Amino acid sequence: MACLVTIRAGQEMRQWPLDEWTTFVVLAALSAEPETFDELAEAIRRYLPEHRLLEQDQQVTRLEQAVSGDGPWCLVDLAGRTVVGGGGFEVPEAQGAYEVDEHDQTDGFQLVWLDTPPDWVFQQAEEDWQQVTAERAEAVGGRSRLDTREVLFGRPLLEHLAAGVMAGIAEYREASKKQQWELTNKIHATWLMAPRDDLNGRTPRQLLLADRERITRDLEHRAHQWSMQRFAPPALSRDSLAYRFGGFGTTEVVLYYDLVRSLLDEAWRGADAESGATDERLIEQLAAHRDQWLVTQHENGGGPETPSELIESERRRMPVTSDGSHLDCDCPICQVEVAGGFGPMFMWFDGHHLELEDEFAFSLIESREEWQWEHADCQELSEAMDPKQAEQQVPPETDDSYGSAWQSSFVSETAMSPDAPPGTAVLALGFRLAELVNDVKQRSNDRTHVEALNEAYLKLHAAQSALVMQPAAELLCEQLEAVADEYPDLVSKSADLQSCLQEVLRHSHSNDS
Repeated sequence: MACLVTIRAGQEMRQWPLDEWTTFVVLAALSAEPETFDELAEAIRRYLPEHRLLEQDQQVTRLEQAVSGDGPWCLVDLAGRTVVGGGGFEVPEAQGAYEVDEHDQTDGFQLVWLDTPPDWVFQQAEEDWQQVTAERAEAVGGRSRLDTREVLFGRPLLEHLAAGVMAGIAEYREASKKQQWELTNKIHATWLMAPRDDLNGRTPRQLLLADRERITRDLEHRAHQWSMQRFAPPALSRDSLAYRFGGFGTTEVVLYYDLVRSLLDEAWRGADAESGATDERLIEQLAAHRDQWLVTQHENGGGPETPSELIESERRRMPVTSDGSHLDCDCPICQVEVAGGFGPMFMWFDGHHLELEDEFAFSLIESREEWQWEHADCQELSEAMDPKQAEQQVPPETDDSYGSAWQSSFVSETAMSPDAPPGTAVLALGFRLAELVNDVKQRSNDRTHVEALNEAYLKLHAAQSALVMQPAAELLCEQLEAVADEYPDLVSKSADLQSCLQEVLRHSHSNDS
């Protein structure tokens, strides 16, 4: 079924008849937040690398020309962030995945994801559709651009940290280690939670989390596409508006937390070491430390990438492949690759250590109500924990209470969600299992547990249905229990993996039903 597709960017409109699948590709390209015809053309190349659509269009001058008589039509207004469909064209949901039908012809990727920003409106045409489109174009298109990173990474951040440290340095010098940590937390939390005029009345935390889940989901879909087609989808241009002014994904949010903590540590050292320190001198010291930190290999990155490079990749919606360090014959992921599994491996940050702060300001959960619910649920689970596992928990008074059990494997929190692409959950579990296997190898030359864990994981990965996955998961749980019995310090990792297995099984049963 042909559909007359009209694209409006600013005052210019172009139009072309497209088959239904190519129309869906155009709508999926909106996930890259294009605002010009050139940006749209590049976004379409995610799915149709060789397309020449903009060379085959025709210009139109009036909005009414978007309507194709009684035939299917679709209008996409890039400035007003509006999609309208009529004449029999059913506008899809703004979020979702669509696969090419067997009767459709395409030379590109045969699966598209709509990860459209939440301020887009997708609607069927009603009598007032032209008025609605015009009003949204005036309201949305007239908004001024705000470079939030100039505030969040720039002088406003440094001024806040320097002022807080200078005001509290006397107290810090006399404080215990835990009290010093609390002083650091307070300065950090105040920065995240205070509304600012230079952020249009919003808080840094609100801006950091506003688009995090969608951007992370878009990156996961790019990684899944890369694995399926065996080559990388195109990245966003550094000149694109989405790159320059877009939101923050999980990687940047997590690294931003780490940067602020590193800056605070540096500020305490600088103020304590120099009795005549001033705010301005401390700001200069922090600016130099920030610049150096961003280009130094990140301690939890797992590869040679620096924080600046990791953030750059995420802003361009380009997944980061893991380095060669995982090429270990005992790594579960490598064994899956040998058995004909996934394509490239990818690095993810899950922000687990932010949640361990046990404070809403640092959590990746956007609303306080949801955070309180999650916090209460975790507390209830902790109180009901098996006594044997509870005995192995690190006491909250120790310094290690503020670190994650997982030290070298980082998995996106949405990797095991019901919306995750097929196989992603098992892959995510494999990364953490690889760390556990390495822990076991460091503790003993006996390969019994290593081989048993890998054999169980291979069976789990090979399973194609919940019915087959159930016994494979039970076998892997048995091996994880055996590791916990042998090595009490690995109980927390074993328990976490078993919890992940339950999530995998629950979603598998849900998908099969």
